[in-house]
Amino acid sequence: MRKGLKFTFWLLYFLGMVTLMTYLTKGASESENSPEIVTPISNPASPPNQNPDPMDMLKKNLSEKDALLMERERELNSVKSLLSQKEEEIRSLKNRIKQLTDELERIQNAKIAKLSKVYSEMEPKQAAELLKALGKSAASEILASMREREAARIMEEMDPEFVKELTLALGGMERKGSR
Repeated sequence: MRKGLKFTFWLLYFLGMVTLMTYLTKGASESENSPEIVTPISNPASPPNQNPDPMDMLKKNLSEKDALLMERERELNSVKSLLSQKEEEIRSLKNRIKQLTDELERIQNAKIAKLSKVYSEMEPKQAAELLKALGKSAASEILASMREREAARIMEEMDPEFVKELTLALGGMERKGSR
């Protein structure tokens, strides 16, 4: 019986080898859905045409993506830094604009105060004629900076329609379309 088992073993081994050889030569090229046969790597110095280890490929891919992520983070930090610098520059420019606007307003108010002093020292009739020639906007600013009694004396000498316009402008009640 021992001989029978040996024969069966060798017969099965031979048939398995024939099937394997047939599969490798014909079957693998004919069927695309066939499972891939992976041969174990016995020698670390194997030729480069063998398939690399999937774990090594995943590790390499992960390290590449990690390097790319680190590069993007450096770029993002650089852009954030530049943005912070620009925001600070904008704040500085806004403050400078505010300072210049305040200075301009102070200078204009000083000029108007000086003009109102000049007009208040004139004869009311002459001041009325000159203020009317300046226009409603300038006249209302000059009259607004005068003492009420002086402004009233000058306005008495003006045309009633012009006085009406000045009064509306001084009170901030100017109607749209009345310009």
